[in-house]
Amino acid sequence: SNLSAWRKNGTIKLGARYAEKGMIIIAAVSMQAARELIFTDPAIVNKLFNAEVQKLNLFYEGCLEK
Repeated sequence: SNLSAWRKNGTIKLGARYAEKGMIIIAAVSMQAARELIFTDPAIVNKLFNAEVQKLNLFYEGCLEK
């Protein structure tokens, strides 16, 4: 998994558990770039984790930068 590298280089903006699922919020220049990043991760490719990519639309600014 590339999670450690993504944390170090600032790609991951937030990580959390939500019910039975884990969630990460990443910074990417486009949806296509986000999909390429996530779906080429070895943990996803090797089916260790399942993934879906959704766009996050901030409606209340706070700690996350756009």
